[in-house]
Amino acid sequence: MDALRLAFPKGCQVRLSAMGKLVARHRRELRSGQVTGYGHDDGTVLVLWTGYGYSQRWHRDYVERV
Repeated sequence: MDALRLAFPKGCQVRLSAMGKLVARHRRELRSGQVTGYGHDDGTVLVLWTGYGYSQRWHRDYVERV
């Protein structure tokens, strides 16, 4: 969990990685978001996407820092 927090600290800007774009199916390809927290398991981050009102969980392989 500490490695995830170092890689994606709260407040950092993220976007979808190439693998994330395949999973999202063009819904958020050009959007960026902000990390607001972490999931209960070790591999997920909570992201508040620009234009959305709530955070969503995404696996760390699906997002990358901007």
